[in-house]
Amino acid sequence: MMTHQSDGAMAMQSENTVEPLFQLLVHKVTIENFDLMRDLARRKALPDCPEDSDDFFEQGTVLFLGPFGQAAGLDLQLWLCPNGDREDWDALTITISNEGTEDLPDFTKLALLDSKDGMKEISSCETVGICRAKRGYVRFFFNWTEHNILRVGSRLVLKMEMRFLRRMVQLGSEPTKPQVSSTFHQDVFDYLSDNFFKSTTDRVFIEVTGTRIVCSKALLSCRSPVFQRMFAGNFREATSETIELSDLDVDTAILLLSWIQTDRQISRSLRD
Repeated sequence: MMTHQSDGAMAMQSENTVEPLFQLLVHKVTIENFDLMRDLARRKALPDCPEDSDDFFEQGTVLFLGPFGQAAGLDLQLWLCPNGDREDWDALTITISNEGTEDLPDFTKLALLDSKDGMKEISSCETVGICRAKRGYVRFFFNWTEHNILRVGSRLVLKMEMRFLRRMVQLGSEPTKPQVSSTFHQDVFDYLSDNFFKSTTDRVFIEVTGTRIVCSKALLSCRSPVFQRMFAGNFREATSETIELSDLDVDTAILLLSWIQTDRQISRSLRD
């Protein structure tokens, strides 16, 4: 790993930091719009596993959290909602994929916290080691209760804390967070399409939680097998348009990953 200072921020160059960034991209985009996740599951775009079935993916949410997220202990503000069209589910199934990570966790725990009582833990599930026979998958089941479920507009939000590899990652919601527009993914596609060009330089700077990471443009072309399966040129909601992520230029890559970290929506004004 090489490090140097740039604009007061630490810069890093390592293949190990690039692949998980795209896992976080998949994580963030799919959680933002569960319709996209369900469509991907139905089209078998998710990685195969021994429990691969329509029922398995219909009843669960898949979270991709690579070693970069684990090591950094990132604070992620995500919305977790029941899959499917029903809003009266009595439980939430969460599946964590650790695929693409060399070292599987020796301890994994998900805990529901009560925000009304100083984030006191009210229920939890844990596993000692992720079963290698299931290729890095582990499933957790939580009941929805008045302590951990919030209604924000027409959405149901689950407040929870996830401990992964003994690192703290916050999963929560903000009532003031704007609703995701119905054309969310189309807006992203339009913006990226308008800004595509073949860059002559291979150097890419990405801002992640205040840290500037230097990586290779070639490494940004979907090295993760999980990312390849889920977004192999397809960035779609209900349209047939596609983008080739390997064609991302430097400025677009910086913008996209910076946008993911700050929960900004890509608006029309940005593209004008």
